[in-house]
Amino acid sequence: METASVPAQLDEPLVAEVRCQHGNIICVMHAGPTGTWIRHPSLATCHIHPGARHVDVYPEPSGNERTLGLMLAGQISILVLRELGYPCLHASAVVTGQGAVAFLGTHGQGKSTMAASFLRRGAALLTDDALPLLMREDGVYGGPALPAMKLWNETAVHTLDLAEELPQLMPNVDKKLFALDGRYAFAPEPARLRAIYVLDRYDPLSCGHDDIRIEELSQRESLTTLLAQTSWSSLVQPAQSAALFMFYARLVSRVPVRVLSFPNGHHSQDAVCARVLADLEV
Repeated sequence: METASVPAQLDEPLVAEVRCQHGNIICVMHAGPTGTWIRHPSLATCHIHPGARHVDVYPEPSGNERTLGLMLAGQISILVLRELGYPCLHASAVVTGQGAVAFLGTHGQGKSTMAASFLRRGAALLTDDALPLLMREDGVYGGPALPAMKLWNETAVHTLDLAEELPQLMPNVDKKLFALDGRYAFAPEPARLRAIYVLDRYDPLSCGHDDIRIEELSQRESLTTLLAQTSWSSLVQPAQSAALFMFYARLVSRVPVRVLSFPNGHHSQDAVCARVLADLEV
């Protein structure tokens, strides 16, 4: 990636914009013959050239350096991979003795906490937030991301037993940035996916039970779930939609997608991990 100081004029048509819950623009996307342009107000504009083999970065003078790095390693990398034919799921994933497993879920379901629970028990991190997918003859593989995690302080302390103060992920965000740095295992190579679990965390007091349940979804339900959990799905271009659908259709015919229902609270983590590992042995 190359860095420059002044963004080029955007002549391509606007194709998408993403807004926060308060209605403020997070980013806008322009696309056309010259490639794809992603503009983040007050941070940077990125130009993904046709073929997705070259990216120009035009940072704003007032932009936060760490936030820019996270954007490049996250959103921009995801868009590049998607254009190259490697869709990404908004998921965490680990490699266990029984193979790789991925965890999907809406905001607050605990994808990073689930991955951290497995790391604490000897698994290797594949990704914390975005899972690149590769289709091979012998199965569907998940690719590695960065050896780092975005964690709530409670997860860092109670799940990974981290005593030191971790750096803040970015300004005005409560999550922390944890670099593994050899303290926990990282999987640097793609690993074949054994199963995908959709997290369904519940409050045992309000539900009146505290059991752990696993239910397999139909291929149709699985396909709908994967489409909904695609990383930056709001920026999927029309020309990419058909290819994405076909990729997921092949995936759900080869990898089971299951709902994992479990009680909240750190006290249940051992039992949840054991239940998943037992499920993989069936």
